[in-house]
Amino acid sequence: MMALAAQVCQSENLGDLQRQEGDYRVHRQWDQDAETLKKIIALWSQRFGADSVGISTYYSRLGGALTHTGDYAGAEQAFRSCLSILEAGGPLYSFAANGAKRQLVWALKKEDKASEADQLSVSVTPDPKRPKPDTNAELIDKHGEAKYTDAARKKGVSGDISLFLEIDETGRVTAAHVLEPLGFGLDENAVIAVGKWKFKPALLNGAPVASTAMAGVSFHRLN
Repeated sequence: MMALAAQVCQSENLGDLQRQEGDYRVHRQWDQDAETLKKIIALWSQRFGADSVGISTYYSRLGGALTHTGDYAGAEQAFRSCLSILEAGGPLYSFAANGAKRQLVWALKKEDKASEADQLSVSVTPDPKRPKPDTNAELIDKHGEAKYTDAARKKGVSGDISLFLEIDETGRVTAAHVLEPLGFGLDENAVIAVGKWKFKPALLNGAPVASTAMAGVSFHRLN
């Protein structure tokens, strides 16, 4: 991996690779997507560390791309790497780690490793059952801006953090779970920021109800 990282570092830019990967994913060009993700992982490892939590996003995407190409063994290894990094990151990433377990269980089943898949599935927390609202929660007040950290600035880290929000019937965010992290203190700041957001609550049969929503927080490098 380190030899690949050195080779990529000489000829590729991380930002360019990330944009290419996004295009490949949108257009479902899975072979190209997988190869680009491998380059991103190698370069990220060299620049930010192989155990940096932000790399988990790319291992997860790599596993997804490889499943589309039929490389389930490769997908299994990618999902295992993703899960290992997230679990090492601590409680902040438990929700994302649970999702990684689901992906790994799926890959194991595709490889006919039913026994191993069944053992792992016991530790997967099921999603809470909620009735589907007639209208989704609507963001009405994006109060507070997530702060860029000195640690991220020193490393030159920038990008987007994806979160899964739980919203009560008053439109208040009651929980924010990191799905795609960046690390270096940015994930914690993203959780703090979205916790201040206010939503128009979802409606079911005309009455406000608790619901969930996806959210993204962007961090751009400041010089």
